Amino acid sequence: MRETLTVIGLFVLAVALRSSRQFVLRKLGAIMFLVASFFLFYFISDRIWVGVLGGLVWFLLPWIELLT
Repeated sequence: MRETLTVIGLFVLAVALRSSRQFVLRKLGAIMFLVASFFLFYFISDRIWVGVLGGLVWFLLPWIELLT
């Protein structure tokens, strides 16, 4: 339960930071999405490398749009 609340809290923090008007806080919000994705996949698998791959999925999303 603690892991679920941690991931939800990180996503809420990321959304809050992305809605800010300051440039630095918006960039921090984007980084928080990567951190939240890392922890989501890490808590599911208990492997750090799976968490890193989960964070890197965000960088592959533009390629999916180009391929379809």
